[in-house]
Amino acid sequence: MAPRVRHTARGADQVRELVLGLEPREASGKAKMGITTFIKQILRNGVKFSPRRQKSNATRAGKALARGRAAHRLIETYCKTGKTPPAYRKDPVSRWTRGVARALVQAKIEPLRCELPCDLGQLKTNVDMLGLGLSASGAPELVCCEFKTTSLKHADHSKCYDAPCTRRAVFGGGFGLANTEREAHRVQVAFGIEALKSTYPALADLPMRACVVVASDTATVCYTAKPIPASHYVLAAKMSAITTKSPGDREKLAGGRLFPP
Repeated sequence: MAPRVRHTARGADQVRELVLGLEPREASGKAKMGITTFIKQILRNGVKFSPRRQKSNATRAGKALARGRAAHRLIETYCKTGKTPPAYRKDPVSRWTRGVARALVQAKIEPLRCELPCDLGQLKTNVDMLGLGLSASGAPELVCCEFKTTSLKHADHSKCYDAPCTRRAVFGGGFGLANTEREAHRVQVAFGIEALKSTYPALADLPMRACVVVASDTATVCYTAKPIPASHYVLAAKMSAITTKSPGDREKLAGGRLFPP
């Protein structure tokens, strides 16, 4: 059993009980777009993300995706039970899982709920983990976490994390952010906070911060992400005219601009 944080600060028990007692609410009504599809089709305008990467031992996209999903399942098991793969297992998935477990302990984040569904306007997501942390003053606060894995070594990943896409340098949809891996992760985890507050009114008044946990081939790092107003997501999701075009046409029309003419 790997160690897990459990906070005893005043008010922690009430917050913990509130979160554990939430009834998952699936998105209802009209079909909603997932946040990763939103980033791909709306913010990136259907243009494939092509960063300037360092030479590395990165695996092919399909294999990396399968490994990432396997790691997410093991991380969820750790959050629920405290179990991690034994130390003799040296495969990437096991190393990522043990790295995330250590990172959560070092960041003093107590796991509470995993894969919590939520939605906002026309968008939806499943938050990887909602945890309990402490603010600078020592008061309990919720932490919305997104887990990411990469086959790059940490030094190589750090160099390319802020590298803009070589084909489209800026996000569209009115966000105006650099089209980088870091900002894409920020958009995703910040949406999780706004969607949680919209879906579960009991969380609306609780302090909440965003955290992206990136497990690389050699290290695991927790990044604090700046918030993004809910209005950005609502307005951008309504700008659906550009999604009616084929990806090839959208890419030709984009030409480095925020929107096609």
